[in-house]
Amino acid sequence: MTHPSASLQALRTPMLILVALVWGAFLAGCLGGELDSSTVVPVPKDTTVVTLPPKDSTPVHDTVPSSLVRSLYPRLKIGEKWTYSQFSGTDTGTIYSLEVVGDSIFGSDSVYVERLLVTAPPFVIDQYGSLAENYLQTGLIYMRKSDQETVHDSLSKSMDFFATGDTVGTHYTEDYVSVTRFTGSLPDSLKDGAAWKMAAVHTHTTHWAYPDTAGIDTGTDTRTRSYLVKPPAPVNLKAGTFTAFEIDEADSGSTATTQIWFSPTAKAIVREIDTSPGYADTSEVSTLLLK
Repeated sequence: MTHPSASLQALRTPMLILVALVWGAFLAGCLGGELDSSTVVPVPKDTTVVTLPPKDSTPVHDTVPSSLVRSLYPRLKIGEKWTYSQFSGTDTGTIYSLEVVGDSIFGSDSVYVERLLVTAPPFVIDQYGSLAENYLQTGLIYMRKSDQETVHDSLSKSMDFFATGDTVGTHYTEDYVSVTRFTGSLPDSLKDGAAWKMAAVHTHTTHWAYPDTAGIDTGTDTRTRSYLVKPPAPVNLKAGTFTAFEIDEADSGSTATTQIWFSPTAKAIVREIDTSPGYADTSEVSTLLLK
């Protein structure tokens, strides 16, 4: 499971993913932050070949044992898996899963590699009532072992758009690659009162395509996030009852808040509530497989 500031934060509802890719998954997969630069390069409509970002290869085994890496969170094992349900108001039915498929090295970091899968029921994408159907997102997320922050991801998604009144949809595909560099110090352990800050610079490239047009979007986002741990308490969910630390997160310059509940027993976030304007949502673990 990715760190409480990365993967769940990244995997907003499909509606948000259509508007802008946030950092990181579920859910698949980005984060709030100011946009420093962005460019869009359109491709002529008669172009039939779209250049996609390179695919990640099968994760190689990390030569640095997990036991030698100081980690704020419990160590993860290959084959462990978490499935989440996400809902926002009346928008329900989004499901995403994260499965540990390997460990590797990315840059100077020892990392876990997780496979992401996101599915969603049909949802409205604009004020005219247009629908998106057959939503699917897959990919790999690389998390450094020290704090499980996402340092790299490679994601692909597809869906069909139906304008109001249309019976034939327009297929859309997207390939997304990002790299995030973090600076900051971690506390000695996850305990009541622990507090820290992490600054991040996030760069991304998105290749998108419709049947008659395609393009490339690149950008860089920056943010500084503060974390504060509160006392552990029971959290009752469909998947069971978990004793979890509440961790409150706040981005510098933003009034939005995020609360996550991390369970050492589940080795993962078991609940996240985000109050960000425009895409407030809740994610809760529904099933998990530990080894």
